Amino acid sequence: MQGARPWQIVVVILGLLVGGLGVYMSLGKDDGIEIADSMTLVDVQTGDLYRLDVSKRAALLPMTLPGTNRKALLPCFEADGKWFVEGRFLDFAKDIGDVSKSINLGTGEITVTNPNPKDI
Repeated sequence: MQGARPWQIVVVILGLLVGGLGVYMSLGKDDGIEIADSMTLVDVQTGDLYRLDVSKRAALLPMTLPGTNRKALLPCFEADGKWFVEGRFLDFAKDIGDVSKSINLGTGEITVTNPNPKDI
């Protein structure tokens, strides 16, 4: 570095240190984000719960019930001991057919038939 001024050398060294710190922070730090490996689905016509392993298979919603031709599976979640269809999917439930026995279309609350989801 012949002809370089001392302040220029300091700037280059600081730049390398900041760059190295940036690489370390982006690659070496666990940010706590967890990606789900499964999702819970409900048959909106019967109230049956299912668990889909999404680490091996994608879900196109509404999903077809295995062994049938019916697209009746929608994502759901549990809150305070009750099950609900996720709000953005309620319009799909209205288009599926007779769901009056298993789902309240106003609140999204589901009357489930099995508290432990079946694997699909």
